[in-house]
Amino acid sequence: MKKVVLLMLSLFLLGGCASEADLSNQVLTLLQEKSMLEPFNDTNMSKKYFSYYLPRDVGRGTGNSLSGVYLKDGYKFVMNLDASQIIIDEYYTEAPAEPVSEVQMETSPAGMVYQGSYINTAEETKNYTLRLEKLTDGYYYIDLAASELRFYSIVPYTEIKSLLNCMLTIMQSVKVERQLILNDFSLKSATAQQQQNLDYLNEEVPVDGYIKDLVEK
Repeated sequence: MKKVVLLMLSLFLLGGCASEADLSNQVLTLLQEKSMLEPFNDTNMSKKYFSYYLPRDVGRGTGNSLSGVYLKDGYKFVMNLDASQIIIDEYYTEAPAEPVSEVQMETSPAGMVYQGSYINTAEETKNYTLRLEKLTDGYYYIDLAASELRFYSIVPYTEIKSLLNCMLTIMQSVKVERQLILNDFSLKSATAQQQQNLDYLNEEVPVDGYIKDLVEK
């Protein structure tokens, strides 16, 4: 009986590892495929400071001029444009970061971290960082940060690939009104606006306080 229990436990642990490895491979493949695709030059959504392409199967929720809450297959995700980062890039950064030549992946106590690059609608090469962190009950925290853009969500394992594909499509399609942002914001006011956005988005995420706490850390 004892041997049977140990065997079942071993199979369970191996199955868990296999699931993690399978997820990692799926995400890596998706990122590699998306990096080779041209962005959507046509946009169907517009805010004051940026426009973008929103896939037809994505619903819109509340939002403001720099942020939005969306619904994909019953799960919320948020997108935020960081005006302060645009100001920093314009006035305080001497040279842009070197593009990541190919998708890189590493594991850490905080989860799986991927780094890569993509070409946006302005034909600029931008780097991004994707972090997947396993929570409880089979849910994962998704944090996709790309230059001045950031996407967040908390979804079950089965929804990760679909939602991530949606986020990447939007990310590549975004057209930012940089000069308008530079005209309308100082670094101080943009930083204050970013904090207001985080407070607002914090009210919309599935786990109360989770995104805000992670960002502040």
